[in-house]
Amino acid sequence: MAMRLYTQEEFDDELENIWELTPTDQRTKTTRIWKTKSGHSLSVPQLPADERYPDYYIVAIVEQIKALEG
Repeated sequence: MAMRLYTQEEFDDELENIWELTPTDQRTKTTRIWKTKSGHSLSVPQLPADERYPDYYIVAIVEQIKALEG
């Protein structure tokens, strides 16, 4: 099975439009904090601009959302 690789724009678009997350300005060198629609915070990997996001990042983020939103 092929792995999908997301550009930064595609990755952010999926988080915002499909999983209803809102980005914040809070960052570290490797992560950005996003908020769920109920206000919970979660840490999302932030890759260098020239790298693409593997699809399993979305799977891990969805698991975090489900744990937070219960």
